[in-house]
Amino acid sequence: MSTLINGLQLVQTITGLASGQTHPVDTAYKNSVNVAATLSGLINSTQGAIQQRSSAFKQGGQQIGQAQDLKGSIDQNTQVQVQTGLTINELNGVVNNAAAAANQANLDRIAAESAAARAMKFSQ
Repeated sequence: MSTLINGLQLVQTITGLASGQTHPVDTAYKNSVNVAATLSGLINSTQGAIQQRSSAFKQGGQQIGQAQDLKGSIDQNTQVQVQTGLTINELNGVVNNAAAAANQANLDRIAAESAAARAMKFSQ
């Protein structure tokens, strides 16, 4: 996936405009590539986080009821609560990035509609 994204980042302009000129389609393209790179990184990090959380929850679940005293029991409960909080934070990050990707898709559609409207504009 990273090879594909690196290839996409080589393209600097879709419209072919040069000398610092920009077009909404070019901006939308660059933003789309950035969102794709962000999502790719997010997927990789989330997969690692899922494995860590799963392992921590299994380990915590196996220790329940084995504490020798009240403090140990509270420590076990606290560890499970910490893992739960981390899981919720990671889930929020995934949802936020999904919203960013959906927003970028909307921006891409707006740029395409703008380009179509510009192409159909009558000028003498």
